Amino acid sequence: MKRILLVSISMFFLMILSACKGVESCPAADPVPGAETVSSEETSDNMITSDMLSQTVYAVLQADWDEWNAKDDMQKAISSRMPGHIYWSFDTWTECEEFLGFELFNPLEDSEFDKGSYVGMPEGFNDASRFYVSFGGTKEGKVEWISVDSGYRNGDIRITVSMGIHPDKPLELTGEQMITEDSGERYVATSKTVVLGPVVYGIRVIGDAGEWDAVRATLKKVLPYFEEKEQ
Repeated sequence: MKRILLVSISMFFLMILSACKGVESCPAADPVPGAETVSSEETSDNMITSDMLSQTVYAVLQADWDEWNAKDDMQKAISSRMPGHIYWSFDTWTECEEFLGFELFNPLEDSEFDKGSYVGMPEGFNDASRFYVSFGGTKEGKVEWISVDSGYRNGDIRITVSMGIHPDKPLELTGEQMITEDSGERYVATSKTVVLGPVVYGIRVIGDAGEWDAVRATLKKVLPYFEEKEQ
């Protein structure tokens, strides 16, 4: 069903750009709505630019704002949603990257850990998808932020990875990112933020109450997958 919806939105956008036969065949010279032109000299390893995003991302953003603008003042006032905030689910990493329009480093996808839902529960639990993409953009078509969530499991221990991106904004890491811990009545968790190039990775490992040893040991197994990229 998700693939059908994605194809439908893509077809909607392609009808607007009648000269295009598909996302990859659109002329590079045609400006992408909301994209800022960034020269190769300005593009660095720590920045993802607007023109790297897929046409489908902009089509979805435009459709969302069109739907919002079609509402009257009363409908907008009682609406529980925010315009320009998009949420999309995917069952494969390939579909996720195709939607975004660029490759995204995700070392746990081909790792020793079992695949889970984006919140780290077993695959299929509560019909949750494997990947969850959210992003926000302006009515002018500028994508301001992107978040991609994925989940994995080490036995009964949950692992979630949230990848944050701000197009056209280079990241500057200051200071050492410390490992933090928190707990509640029914859980214990440890987290660390890792910045690799243009992406902020929020890594979180969660277990049942009292499982501190397993949670800490799992994080130690997870972090080397991200450190390999840094070297």
